[in-house]
Amino acid sequence: MGCSNGISGGIGHIVETIVGCSSGTAGGTGHTVETIVGCIYGISTGTSCTVATIMGCTYGIYNGTGHTVETITGCNIGISNGTGHTVATIMRCIYGIHTGTDHIVETIMGCSYGIYTGTGHIVTGKIGYNASDEVVANAYDFRFGSVDTHSLNIVLRGVKIPASPIFNSRNIAGVGSQGNQGVFSEDHGKALGASYAYLPVGDVIKNSVTVRGGGAATSLEVVPLSNCSIYAPIQIFEWTELSVAASAQNKSVYIRADSAWSVYPIATELYVEAEYISNGVTFARTTVSSTAVLSDGSTWVQFTIPEFTPAVAGHVRYRAYLKKYEAEKKIYVDNMLVSA
Repeated sequence: MGCSNGISGGIGHIVETIVGCSSGTAGGTGHTVETIVGCIYGISTGTSCTVATIMGCTYGIYNGTGHTVETITGCNIGISNGTGHTVATIMRCIYGIHTGTDHIVETIMGCSYGIYTGTGHIVTGKIGYNASDEVVANAYDFRFGSVDTHSLNIVLRGVKIPASPIFNSRNIAGVGSQGNQGVFSEDHGKALGASYAYLPVGDVIKNSVTVRGGGAATSLEVVPLSNCSIYAPIQIFEWTELSVAASAQNKSVYIRADSAWSVYPIATELYVEAEYISNGVTFARTTVSSTAVLSDGSTWVQFTIPEFTPAVAGHVRYRAYLKKYEAEKKIYVDNMLVSA
C-alpha cells in the first residue's frame, strides 16, 4: 500500500489487496487482484487483468485491453478508456463509462453519467436499477456527442432501463444522426424481438400494429423530436444488399404518415436513397434518391428510387431519412425493400 505502482509490469501476478497507490496495476498481462482501493489509477494499462473490486479510485480502469472487473464503485471514472473491458457492475461513479470501444457491462447505476461516450459498447443487465430492481438512478443515463469524435453508439440487449431514459445533449439543433449515433435497445422492455432506437433527434421503434397490407409484418415507427431538420436528420435505416448484379435496378420502400400533417415533408425532407458502385475501376459511388411525397395521413406511398445500374456486381446501401418535425406527428416505414 501507499506505493507508486502496486504492480508495474510482468505477467500473471496474483495479489489480494492494493491500497492507496498511484496505480494499482500499471502494466503487464494477466494479473489477478482481489481488491484495488483508493488509487489514482485502479488499472492504469496492460492486458487481460482480472480484479474483483475497484473502489474509490480516480480512474477505475484507465486504459488497456480486455480487463475483467466484477465491481467498480465510487470512482471518478469507472472505465476511462481502452478496448474490450468486461465489468459486471459500475455504481456511484461520476462517469460509468467515459469513452473507449467495445466494453461489455451488465449494470450501471447511481452515476452522474451512465455512459458518456464511445462506440460498440454492449449493456446486458440494468441501467438505473440494482439487483433487486430498486431504482438507483443515474443523473444522466446516456450522453450524445456534438461532434463525430465524441459520438455514442451502443447496444442494449434485453436491458431493464427507465421508461424514459435521461439523456444529456439530445435534441440539439444541428446534431442529428451524424456519426451514426444511437442507443439501440434490442429485446426492448425485456420483450423478445422488440426494438427501440434512441437517436439524437428522434426515436425509431419496431411496430407490429400499423403495417402495410402485402408488405412486411412490421413497420418502423419514426417519431421526430423538435430539432429534427435538414441539418439534424434522423437516419431511419441503412440496409445493405449484397452482390447486386450489374444490371438495371428498380427498388422502392413504402411510407405513410400517422395522421394528417399541417405541412408534409417535401422530397428533400423525407426520402429513400441508394448508394451503388458507378465506376468499376475507381470504385466511385453514386447516390440516387426518391422524389415521392406524402399527401394524406393514411395512404402508404411508394417511394421509388430512380432506376440505377451498378458498374460491377457489388454492395448497394439503402438509407431513409426524415428531416422535418411537426408536433405530435410521426411516420411509418414499411420494413421491406421492394423490387420491381
